[in-house]
Amino acid sequence: MGKGVEKYHCFISKSLVCSICSGVYEKPVQLQNCQHIFCEACLLEWFLIKTVCPLCMRPTDPHSVCKPPRIVVS
Repeated sequence: MGKGVEKYHCFISKSLVCSICSGVYEKPVQLQNCQHIFCEACLLEWFLIKTVCPLCMRPTDPHSVCKPPRIVVS
């Protein structure tokens, strides 16, 4: 699960916040088919319920998770 945004004393871009837990990405991963990014733990938990992207609802193979662009990880 992501780190709470309230812990930071500066503006946090929405592009660095997981849409599942609303926290700053922790071990971010990206879905290959739609390019959406989530915390690894959040996405694994989501896949226990549904195998679709949590944002766009496109059917997704749980094995198609990859590393996000370096700018998200750094």
